[in-house]
Amino acid sequence: NGCNPLTTSFANTSTGAVSNIWYFGNGDSSTVANPTYTYTTPGVYQPYIVAITAFGCTDTFYLNTSVVVYSTPNASFNSNVTNGCSPLTVNFNNQTTPLDNPVYNWSFGTGATSALADPTYTYNSHGTYAVQMIVTNLGGCADTATATIVVDPSPVAIAQADVTTG
Repeated sequence: NGCNPLTTSFANTSTGAVSNIWYFGNGDSSTVANPTYTYTTPGVYQPYIVAITAFGCTDTFYLNTSVVVYSTPNASFNSNVTNGCSPLTVNFNNQTTPLDNPVYNWSFGTGATSALADPTYTYNSHGTYAVQMIVTNLGGCADTATATIVVDPSPVAIAQADVTTG
């Protein structure tokens, strides 16, 4: 079991056969004795081997376990702003696909984190911040997306007036 693409090695332990055909459960096959096969599409597959003798006799053996291929998420997000003056409130919009019971782990570059799909974060200090979102799905497959937020210092307005009478 694993994330797509999933490469699986098969071992032929047949006896008395002069050839064999492996069927990978998705329509693909191989006559290599001990093939390595890469599943690129998520799904549940039941691979099996057909052993063939010199006389044309055959025997079929189905593997005891299925091959389960989980979708690997394609992590992606955008935000309503990427730069501005402090304090800067940023709304992050998750655009990850495909989603299969996802778990989110956001890091805003300040030490603060979030597990929300679409968090909002306020940057109170000026600086350049590396934002990272890691999304992990039900099968343990993960992907990471990053972006940079630039927060400029806000001016401090100071004034005074001398009041004089005329």
